[in-house]
Amino acid sequence: MIFPCGNDEPSARRRSSKQQTNSVRKRRSTRWGVLVPAVVLGWIPPLGAAADPDTRVALIAAGSGVSEPTARAARRLEDGRWEFQAAHANHVLAPREFVVWGAPRENVHAGQVVLRGGGVLVADWLRIDAIGIAIGVHPRSLAAEPIWRDAVLPRGEVAGLIVHSSADPASRDRVWNDLLEGERAQDEIRLDNGDRILGEIDDWTAPNGLRDGTTLRFKTEGEPLDIGWNRVEAVLFRGAPRTEPSNAAVVLGFRDGSLFRAESLAVDGPRIRLIGGGIELSADAESLWTNVCHVRSLVAPVRYLSDLESVGFKHIPMLNREWPFERDRSAARGRLRSKERGGPSSAPIDVWHEKGLGLHATSRVAYDVPDGAARLDASIGVDSGSGDEGSVIFRVYGETESGEFQLAFESPIVRAGEPPRPISVPLARFRRLALIADSADRLDIGDHADWLLARFVMAP
Repeated sequence: MIFPCGNDEPSARRRSSKQQTNSVRKRRSTRWGVLVPAVVLGWIPPLGAAADPDTRVALIAAGSGVSEPTARAARRLEDGRWEFQAAHANHVLAPREFVVWGAPRENVHAGQVVLRGGGVLVADWLRIDAIGIAIGVHPRSLAAEPIWRDAVLPRGEVAGLIVHSSADPASRDRVWNDLLEGERAQDEIRLDNGDRILGEIDDWTAPNGLRDGTTLRFKTEGEPLDIGWNRVEAVLFRGAPRTEPSNAAVVLGFRDGSLFRAESLAVDGPRIRLIGGGIELSADAESLWTNVCHVRSLVAPVRYLSDLESVGFKHIPMLNREWPFERDRSAARGRLRSKERGGPSSAPIDVWHEKGLGLHATSRVAYDVPDGAARLDASIGVDSGSGDEGSVIFRVYGETESGEFQLAFESPIVRAGEPPRPISVPLARFRRLALIADSADRLDIGDHADWLLARFVMAP
Protein backbone atom coordinates (compact mmCIF):
# COMPACT_ATOMS: atom_id res chain seq x y z
CA MET A 1 0.00 0.00 0.00
CA ILE A 2 1.15 3.57 -0.68
CA PHE A 3 0.38 6.31 1.81
CA PRO A 4 -0.58 9.74 0.41
CA CYS A 5 2.73 11.19 1.57
CA GLY A 6 4.55 8.53 -0.47
CA ASN A 7 6.04 6.63 2.49
CA ASP A 8 5.74 2.87 2.93
CA GLU A 9 3.44 1.55 5.63
CA PRO A 10 5.29 0.73 8.88
CA SER A 11 6.35 -2.90 9.01
CA ALA A 12 4.39 -3.56 12.20
CA ARG A 13 1.18 -2.85 10.30
CA ARG A 14 1.94 -4.70 7.06
CA ARG A 15 -0.50 -7.37 6.05
CA SER A 16 -0.32 -10.12 3.49
CA SER A 17 -2.22 -9.75 0.23
CA LYS A 18 -4.69 -12.44 1.32
CA GLN A 19 -5.31 -10.76 4.68
CA GLN A 20 -5.78 -7.42 2.97
CA THR A 21 -8.22 -8.94 0.48
CA ASN A 22 -10.30 -10.51 3.25
CA SER A 23 -10.31 -7.27 5.20
CA VAL A 24 -11.48 -5.29 2.22
CA ARG A 25 -14.27 -7.78 1.58
CA LYS A 26 -15.42 -7.48 5.20
CA ARG A 27 -15.47 -3.69 4.92
CA ARG A 28 -17.33 -3.76 1.62
CA SER A 29 -20.76 -3.08 3.09
CA THR A 30 -19.53 -0.07 5.07
CA ARG A 31 -17.06 1.41 2.61
CA TRP A 32 -19.43 1.09 -0.32
CA GLY A 33 -21.60 3.71 1.29
CA VAL A 34 -19.43 6.46 -0.20
CA LEU A 35 -20.04 5.14 -3.70
CA VAL A 36 -22.77 7.39 -5.03
CA PRO A 37 -23.70 7.33 -8.73
CA ALA A 38 -22.85 10.67 -10.35
CA VAL A 39 -26.42 10.86 -11.58
CA VAL A 40 -27.36 7.93 -13.74
CA LEU A 41 -25.51 5.07 -15.35
CA GLY A 42 -26.70 2.57 -17.90
CA TRP A 43 -25.80 0.31 -20.78
CA ILE A 44 -23.91 1.52 -23.86
CA PRO A 45 -24.87 -0.09 -27.18
CA PRO A 46 -22.31 -1.83 -29.38
CA LEU A 47 -20.97 -0.28 -32.59
CA GLY A 48 -23.64 0.13 -35.20
CA ALA A 49 -26.44 -1.34 -33.11
CA ALA A 50 -29.75 0.45 -33.03
CA ALA A 51 -31.20 1.20 -29.64
CA ASP A 52 -33.41 -1.66 -28.50
CA PRO A 53 -35.48 -2.20 -25.33
CA ASP A 54 -32.47 -3.73 -23.53
CA THR A 55 -30.00 -1.05 -24.61
CA ARG A 56 -29.39 1.77 -22.16
CA VAL A 57 -26.99 4.69 -22.53
CA ALA A 58 -25.62 6.72 -19.63
CA LEU A 59 -26.49 10.39 -19.22
CA ILE A 60 -24.43 12.17 -16.57
CA ALA A 61 -25.79 15.54 -15.54
CA ALA A 62 -23.81 18.27 -13.82
CA GLY A 63 -26.40 18.47 -11.04
CA SER A 64 -28.95 16.02 -9.68
CA GLY A 65 -31.97 16.93 -11.76
CA VAL A 66 -32.01 13.86 -14.03
CA SER A 67 -33.60 10.76 -12.57
CA GLU A 68 -34.30 8.76 -15.75
CA PRO A 69 -31.55 6.10 -16.03
CA THR A 70 -31.82 5.72 -19.80
CA ALA A 71 -31.42 7.98 -22.81
CA ARG A 72 -31.65 6.54 -26.31
CA ALA A 73 -31.04 9.56 -28.54
CA ALA A 74 -29.82 13.15 -28.42
CA ARG A 75 -30.61 16.25 -30.43
CA ARG A 76 -29.70 19.93 -30.19
CA LEU A 77 -32.69 22.27 -30.10
CA GLU A 78 -32.94 25.65 -31.81
CA ASP A 79 -32.50 27.49 -28.50
CA GLY A 80 -29.11 25.82 -27.91
CA ARG A 81 -30.32 23.31 -25.32
CA TRP A 82 -30.02 19.56 -25.77
CA GLU A 83 -32.86 17.07 -25.72
CA PHE A 84 -32.11 13.53 -24.55
CA GLN A 85 -34.88 11.12 -25.45
CA ALA A 86 -35.64 8.42 -22.91
CA ALA A 87 -38.21 5.69 -22.60
CA HIS A 88 -40.54 7.50 -20.19
CA ALA A 89 -39.58 11.16 -20.53
CA ASN A 90 -37.36 13.50 -22.49
CA HIS A 91 -34.75 15.58 -20.66
CA VAL A 92 -33.95 19.05 -21.96
CA LEU A 93 -30.68 20.40 -20.56
CA ALA A 94 -28.56 23.45 -21.22
CA PRO A 95 -24.89 22.73 -22.13
CA ARG A 96 -23.83 23.64 -18.58
CA GLU A 97 -26.32 21.20 -17.09
CA PHE A 98 -24.84 17.93 -18.35
CA VAL A 99 -21.39 16.39 -18.57
CA VAL A 100 -21.61 13.54 -21.05
CA TRP A 101 -23.99 11.18 -22.77
CA GLY A 102 -22.97 7.91 -24.38
CA ALA A 103 -19.43 7.06 -25.48
CA PRO A 104 -17.36 7.37 -28.67
CA ARG A 105 -17.29 4.46 -31.11
CA GLU A 106 -14.30 2.88 -32.80
CA ASN A 107 -14.47 1.84 -36.46
CA VAL A 108 -11.87 -0.70 -37.62
CA HIS A 109 -13.38 -1.34 -41.05
CA ALA A 110 -13.30 2.04 -42.81
CA GLY A 111 -10.70 4.66 -43.67
CA GLN A 112 -10.37 7.52 -41.21
CA VAL A 113 -9.13 11.10 -41.33
CA VAL A 114 -7.47 11.95 -38.01
CA LEU A 115 -7.58 15.64 -37.06
CA ARG A 116 -4.82 17.35 -35.09
CA GLY A 117 -7.13 18.11 -32.19
CA GLY A 118 -7.91 14.41 -31.74
CA GLY A 119 -11.06 14.28 -33.84
CA VAL A 120 -11.82 11.58 -36.40
CA LEU A 121 -13.84 11.70 -39.60
CA VAL A 122 -14.88 8.42 -41.21
CA ALA A 123 -15.14 9.28 -44.88
CA ASP A 124 -13.68 8.49 -48.28
CA TRP A 125 -10.82 10.74 -49.31
CA LEU A 126 -11.03 11.77 -52.93
CA ARG A 127 -8.07 14.13 -53.32
CA ILE A 128 -4.88 15.11 -51.51
CA ASP A 129 -2.93 18.25 -52.44
CA ALA A 130 -1.00 21.11 -50.83
CA ILE A 131 -4.23 22.87 -49.85
CA GLY A 132 -6.11 20.07 -48.16
CA ILE A 133 -7.80 16.70 -48.21
CA ALA A 134 -11.08 16.44 -50.07
CA ILE A 135 -13.54 14.02 -48.50
CA GLY A 136 -16.86 12.70 -49.73
CA VAL A 137 -18.49 9.50 -50.88
CA HIS A 138 -17.22 7.63 -53.94
CA PRO A 139 -19.26 5.05 -55.90
CA ARG A 140 -17.41 2.12 -54.31
CA SER A 141 -17.71 3.41 -50.77
CA LEU A 142 -17.84 0.85 -47.96
CA ALA A 143 -19.81 3.23 -45.76
CA ALA A 144 -23.30 1.87 -45.19
CA GLU A 145 -24.71 5.24 -44.11
CA PRO A 146 -22.23 8.01 -45.00
CA ILE A 147 -22.76 11.08 -42.81
CA TRP A 148 -20.52 13.77 -44.26
CA ARG A 149 -21.10 15.60 -47.52
CA ASP A 150 -18.21 16.67 -49.75
CA ALA A 151 -15.77 18.97 -47.96
CA VAL A 152 -12.15 20.11 -48.16
CA LEU A 153 -10.21 19.81 -44.90
CA PRO A 154 -7.28 22.24 -44.55
CA ARG A 155 -4.02 20.28 -44.74
CA GLY A 156 -2.72 21.93 -41.57
CA GLU A 157 -5.69 20.63 -39.56
CA VAL A 158 -5.19 16.98 -40.54
CA ALA A 159 -2.72 14.79 -38.65
CA GLY A 160 -2.99 11.90 -41.06
CA LEU A 161 -5.00 9.06 -42.53
CA ILE A 162 -5.67 5.58 -41.18
CA VAL A 163 -6.02 3.38 -44.23
CA HIS A 164 -6.17 -0.10 -42.69
CA SER A 165 -6.80 -0.67 -38.99
CA SER A 166 -5.18 -3.53 -37.12
CA ALA A 167 -7.39 -6.05 -35.37
CA ASP A 168 -5.17 -5.61 -32.32
CA PRO A 169 -6.26 -2.64 -30.12
CA ALA A 170 -2.69 -2.07 -28.88
CA SER A 171 -1.42 -1.76 -32.47
CA ARG A 172 -4.22 0.66 -33.32
CA ASP A 173 -3.36 2.74 -30.28
CA ARG A 174 0.31 2.98 -31.27
CA VAL A 175 -0.69 4.40 -34.65
CA TRP A 176 -3.16 6.73 -32.95
CA ASN A 177 -0.51 8.05 -30.55
CA ASP A 178 2.02 8.53 -33.34
CA LEU A 179 -0.50 10.53 -35.35
CA LEU A 180 -1.35 12.90 -32.52
CA GLU A 181 1.99 13.26 -30.73
CA GLY A 182 5.33 14.68 -31.80
CA GLU A 183 6.34 17.09 -34.54
CA ARG A 184 7.19 15.79 -38.01
CA ALA A 185 9.35 17.66 -40.52
CA GLN A 186 8.32 15.32 -43.37
CA ASP A 187 5.34 13.26 -44.41
CA GLU A 188 5.53 9.60 -43.47
CA ILE A 189 4.07 6.50 -45.09
CA ARG A 190 3.66 3.53 -42.76
CA LEU A 191 3.37 0.21 -44.55
CA ASP A 192 1.57 -2.89 -43.36
CA ASN A 193 4.89 -4.74 -42.95
CA GLY A 194 6.13 -2.12 -40.46
CA ASP A 195 8.38 -0.20 -42.88
CA ARG A 196 8.34 3.60 -42.69
CA ILE A 197 9.16 5.91 -45.60
CA LEU A 198 9.84 9.64 -45.16
CA GLY A 199 9.35 12.22 -47.88
CA GLU A 200 6.57 14.29 -49.42
CA ILE A 201 3.20 13.21 -50.73
CA ASP A 202 2.54 14.31 -54.29
CA ASP A 203 -0.88 15.49 -55.39
CA TRP A 204 -3.25 12.54 -55.59
CA THR A 205 -6.76 12.14 -56.96
CA ALA A 206 -9.01 9.09 -56.95
CA PRO A 207 -12.67 10.03 -57.49
CA ASN A 208 -13.59 6.33 -57.61
CA GLY A 209 -11.88 5.49 -54.33
CA LEU A 210 -9.05 3.19 -53.33
CA ARG A 211 -9.58 0.42 -55.84
CA ASP A 212 -7.08 -2.39 -56.37
CA GLY A 213 -4.08 -0.98 -58.18
CA THR A 214 -4.56 2.60 -56.97
CA THR A 215 -1.19 4.08 -56.04
CA LEU A 216 0.14 7.03 -54.09
CA ARG A 217 3.17 8.90 -55.44
CA PHE A 218 5.67 9.69 -52.74
CA LYS A 219 8.68 11.97 -53.24
CA THR A 220 11.81 10.87 -51.42
CA GLU A 221 15.44 11.94 -51.60
CA GLY A 222 15.88 9.46 -54.44
CA GLU A 223 13.42 8.59 -57.18
CA PRO A 224 9.69 9.13 -56.62
CA LEU A 225 7.94 6.01 -55.40
CA ASP A 226 4.55 4.73 -56.48
CA ILE A 227 3.11 2.91 -53.46
CA GLY A 228 -0.05 0.82 -53.67
CA TRP A 229 -2.71 1.91 -51.20
CA ASN A 230 -3.34 -1.74 -50.37
CA ARG A 231 0.13 -1.80 -48.73
CA VAL A 232 -0.41 1.37 -46.67
CA GLU A 233 -1.43 1.19 -43.01
CA ALA A 234 -1.36 4.93 -42.30
CA VAL A 235 -0.22 8.28 -43.67
CA LEU A 236 1.26 10.79 -41.20
CA PHE A 237 1.41 14.39 -42.41
CA ARG A 238 4.21 16.74 -41.43
CA GLY A 239 3.42 19.35 -38.79
CA ALA A 240 3.07 19.84 -35.06
CA PRO A 241 0.49 18.40 -32.65
CA ARG A 242 -2.39 20.59 -31.59
CA THR A 243 -4.77 20.69 -28.67
CA GLU A 244 -8.53 20.78 -29.06
CA PRO A 245 -9.94 24.13 -30.23
CA SER A 246 -10.21 26.58 -27.33
CA ASN A 247 -13.64 27.77 -28.49
CA ALA A 248 -15.13 24.30 -28.86
CA ALA A 249 -18.42 23.93 -27.01
CA VAL A 250 -19.25 20.26 -27.49
CA VAL A 251 -17.73 16.96 -28.61
CA LEU A 252 -19.95 14.86 -30.84
CA GLY A 253 -19.43 11.16 -31.48
CA PHE A 254 -21.18 9.19 -34.21
CA ARG A 255 -22.04 5.56 -34.83
CA ASP A 256 -19.63 5.33 -37.77
CA GLY A 257 -16.68 6.21 -35.49
CA SER A 258 -16.45 9.92 -36.30
CA LEU A 259 -15.62 12.29 -33.43
CA PHE A 260 -15.75 16.08 -33.87
CA ARG A 261 -15.16 19.03 -31.53
CA ALA A 262 -17.64 21.67 -32.60
CA GLU A 263 -17.51 25.37 -31.88
CA SER A 264 -20.90 25.96 -33.46
CA LEU A 265 -23.80 24.13 -35.08
CA ALA A 266 -26.04 25.91 -37.56
CA VAL A 267 -29.20 24.84 -39.36
CA ASP A 268 -29.05 25.38 -43.11
CA GLY A 269 -32.38 24.17 -44.45
CA PRO A 270 -32.39 20.36 -44.27
CA ARG A 271 -28.69 20.34 -43.41
CA ILE A 272 -26.59 20.94 -40.32
CA ARG A 273 -23.28 22.80 -40.54
CA LEU A 274 -20.61 22.03 -37.92
CA ILE A 275 -17.64 24.34 -37.50
CA GLY A 276 -14.59 23.66 -35.36
CA GLY A 277 -10.81 24.00 -35.52
CA GLY A 278 -10.82 25.65 -38.95
CA ILE A 279 -12.98 22.88 -40.43
CA GLU A 280 -16.53 23.20 -41.72
CA LEU A 281 -18.65 20.09 -42.23
CA SER A 282 -22.12 19.59 -43.63
CA ALA A 283 -24.52 16.71 -43.10
CA ASP A 284 -28.16 15.90 -43.61
CA ALA A 285 -29.86 16.89 -40.36
CA GLU A 286 -31.88 13.73 -39.92
CA SER A 287 -28.91 11.49 -40.71
CA LEU A 288 -26.67 13.41 -38.30
CA TRP A 289 -29.03 13.19 -35.32
CA THR A 290 -29.85 9.55 -36.05
CA ASN A 291 -26.15 8.68 -35.92
CA VAL A 292 -25.16 10.70 -32.84
CA CYS A 293 -24.16 8.34 -30.03
CA HIS A 294 -21.99 10.58 -27.83
CA VAL A 295 -22.25 14.16 -26.60
CA ARG A 296 -19.76 15.72 -24.18
CA SER A 297 -20.28 19.29 -23.05
CA LEU A 298 -17.12 21.41 -22.92
CA VAL A 299 -18.82 24.18 -20.93
CA ALA A 300 -20.08 22.00 -18.06
CA PRO A 301 -18.94 23.17 -14.58
CA VAL A 302 -16.29 20.44 -14.26
CA ARG A 303 -12.50 20.34 -14.39
CA TYR A 304 -10.98 17.11 -15.63
CA LEU A 305 -7.97 15.93 -13.66
CA SER A 306 -6.22 14.99 -16.90
CA ASP A 307 -6.25 18.69 -17.85
CA LEU A 308 -4.65 19.75 -14.55
CA GLU A 309 -1.08 19.54 -13.30
CA SER A 310 -0.58 17.02 -10.51
CA VAL A 311 1.35 18.04 -7.39
CA GLY A 312 3.01 14.67 -6.97
CA PHE A 313 3.23 11.16 -8.34
CA LYS A 314 4.90 8.00 -7.07
CA HIS A 315 4.97 4.43 -8.31
CA ILE A 316 6.44 1.54 -6.34
CA PRO A 317 7.36 -1.20 -8.84
CA MET A 318 6.94 -4.83 -7.93
CA LEU A 319 10.15 -5.59 -9.86
CA ASN A 320 12.29 -3.09 -11.76
CA ARG A 321 9.98 -1.39 -14.25
CA GLU A 322 8.57 1.96 -13.23
CA TRP A 323 5.32 3.14 -14.77
CA PRO A 324 4.38 6.80 -15.18
CA PHE A 325 0.77 7.88 -14.91
CA GLU A 326 -1.00 8.77 -18.14
CA ARG A 327 -3.44 11.53 -19.01
CA ASP A 328 -6.35 10.45 -21.23
CA ARG A 329 -4.53 7.16 -21.81
CA SER A 330 -4.30 3.84 -20.02
CA ALA A 331 -1.22 2.85 -18.05
CA ALA A 332 -0.03 1.05 -21.20
CA ARG A 333 -0.54 4.26 -23.23
CA GLY A 334 -3.54 2.91 -25.08
CA ARG A 335 -6.90 4.58 -25.31
CA LEU A 336 -8.89 4.22 -22.09
CA ARG A 337 -11.14 1.22 -22.60
CA SER A 338 -13.61 -0.47 -20.31
CA LYS A 339 -15.79 -3.53 -20.52
CA GLU A 340 -19.47 -2.63 -20.73
CA ARG A 341 -22.56 -4.70 -21.33
CA GLY A 342 -24.75 -3.91 -24.33
CA GLY A 343 -27.76 -5.08 -22.33
CA PRO A 344 -28.80 -7.72 -19.79
CA SER A 345 -28.57 -10.47 -22.42
CA SER A 346 -25.55 -9.13 -24.32
CA ALA A 347 -21.88 -10.05 -24.09
CA PRO A 348 -19.46 -7.38 -22.77
CA ILE A 349 -18.01 -5.00 -25.34
CA ASP A 350 -15.05 -2.62 -25.31
CA VAL A 351 -15.97 1.04 -24.87
CA TRP A 352 -13.37 3.78 -25.07
CA HIS A 353 -13.38 7.02 -23.12
CA GLU A 354 -11.96 10.41 -24.06
CA LYS A 355 -10.98 11.59 -20.58
CA GLY A 356 -9.43 10.03 -17.53
CA LEU A 357 -6.23 8.89 -15.81
CA GLY A 358 -4.33 5.64 -16.23
CA LEU A 359 -2.23 4.31 -13.32
CA HIS A 360 -0.35 1.07 -12.81
CA ALA A 361 -0.55 -0.38 -9.33
CA THR A 362 0.93 0.35 -6.94
CA SER A 363 0.94 4.12 -7.40
CA ARG A 364 -0.37 7.44 -6.16
CA VAL A 365 -1.05 10.77 -7.86
CA ALA A 366 -2.05 13.92 -5.95
CA TYR A 367 -3.96 17.04 -6.97
CA ASP A 368 -4.79 20.31 -5.28
CA VAL A 369 -8.54 20.76 -4.93
CA PRO A 370 -9.57 23.80 -7.02
CA ASP A 371 -11.42 26.62 -5.29
CA GLY A 372 -15.15 26.04 -5.54
CA ALA A 373 -14.94 22.27 -6.16
CA ALA A 374 -17.74 20.37 -4.42
CA ARG A 375 -16.85 16.76 -5.19
CA LEU A 376 -14.68 14.36 -7.18
CA ASP A 377 -16.63 12.21 -9.62
CA ALA A 378 -15.26 9.34 -11.72
CA SER A 379 -15.82 5.75 -12.77
CA ILE A 380 -13.21 3.23 -11.72
CA GLY A 381 -12.20 0.01 -13.43
CA VAL A 382 -9.38 -2.16 -14.75
CA ASP A 383 -8.54 -1.25 -18.35
CA SER A 384 -9.80 -3.84 -20.82
CA GLY A 385 -6.29 -3.92 -22.34
CA SER A 386 -5.36 -6.07 -19.35
CA GLY A 387 -7.42 -8.93 -20.76
CA ASP A 388 -8.52 -11.31 -18.02
CA GLU A 389 -5.75 -10.21 -15.66
CA GLY A 390 -5.67 -7.36 -13.21
CA SER A 391 -7.22 -6.71 -9.81
CA VAL A 392 -7.04 -3.32 -8.13
CA ILE A 393 -8.18 -1.61 -4.96
CA PHE A 394 -8.93 2.08 -5.52
CA ARG A 395 -8.53 4.59 -2.70
CA VAL A 396 -8.92 8.33 -2.32
CA TYR A 397 -7.25 10.18 0.55
CA GLY A 398 -7.98 13.81 1.36
CA GLU A 399 -5.66 16.26 3.08
CA THR A 400 -7.33 18.65 5.49
CA GLU A 401 -6.26 22.22 6.23
CA SER A 402 -4.33 20.91 9.24
CA GLY A 403 -2.27 18.65 6.98
CA GLU A 404 -3.90 15.40 8.11
CA PHE A 405 -4.69 12.76 5.47
CA GLN A 406 -8.04 11.02 5.85
CA LEU A 407 -9.40 8.06 3.91
CA ALA A 408 -12.30 9.41 1.85
CA PHE A 409 -13.04 6.38 -0.29
CA GLU A 410 -11.99 2.74 -0.63
CA SER A 411 -13.34 0.29 -3.18
CA PRO A 412 -13.68 -3.45 -2.89
CA ILE A 413 -11.42 -5.41 -5.24
CA VAL A 414 -12.13 -4.35 -8.82
CA ARG A 415 -11.26 -7.05 -11.32
CA ALA A 416 -10.55 -7.12 -15.04
CA GLY A 417 -13.68 -7.60 -17.14
CA GLU A 418 -15.99 -5.90 -14.66
CA PRO A 419 -17.88 -2.79 -15.80
CA PRO A 420 -16.72 0.54 -14.32
CA ARG A 421 -18.14 1.60 -10.96
CA PRO A 422 -19.20 5.24 -10.50
CA ILE A 423 -17.87 7.04 -7.43
CA SER A 424 -18.49 10.45 -5.89
CA VAL A 425 -16.31 11.88 -3.11
CA PRO A 426 -17.38 15.06 -1.24
CA LEU A 427 -14.58 17.62 -0.94
CA ALA A 428 -15.87 20.06 1.66
CA ARG A 429 -13.09 19.44 4.17
CA PHE A 430 -10.15 18.73 1.81
CA ARG A 431 -7.58 20.96 0.17
CA ARG A 432 -5.71 18.17 -1.63
CA LEU A 433 -6.53 14.65 -2.87
CA ALA A 434 -4.38 11.57 -3.43
CA LEU A 435 -5.70 8.94 -5.82
CA ILE A 436 -4.23 5.51 -5.12
CA ALA A 437 -4.24 2.31 -7.17
CA ASP A 438 -3.18 -0.67 -5.05
CA SER A 439 -2.56 -4.26 -6.18
CA ALA A 440 -4.90 -6.94 -4.89
CA ASP A 441 -4.38 -10.51 -6.19
CA ARG A 442 -1.59 -12.14 -8.25
CA LEU A 443 1.03 -9.47 -7.59
CA ASP A 444 0.58 -6.50 -9.97
CA ILE A 445 0.04 -8.42 -13.21
CA GLY A 446 -2.31 -6.46 -15.46
CA ASP A 447 -3.14 -3.97 -12.72
CA HIS A 448 -3.91 -1.09 -15.09
CA ALA A 449 -6.26 1.14 -13.11
CA ASP A 450 -8.51 3.57 -15.00
CA TRP A 451 -10.05 6.63 -13.38
CA LEU A 452 -12.55 7.32 -16.16
CA LEU A 453 -13.88 10.85 -16.63
CA ALA A 454 -12.18 11.82 -13.35
CA ARG A 455 -13.30 15.37 -12.70
CA PHE A 456 -13.78 18.02 -10.05
CA VAL A 457 -17.41 19.11 -10.06
CA MET A 458 -17.73 22.78 -9.22
CA ALA A 459 -20.34 24.01 -6.78
CA PRO A 460 -23.29 25.87 -8.37
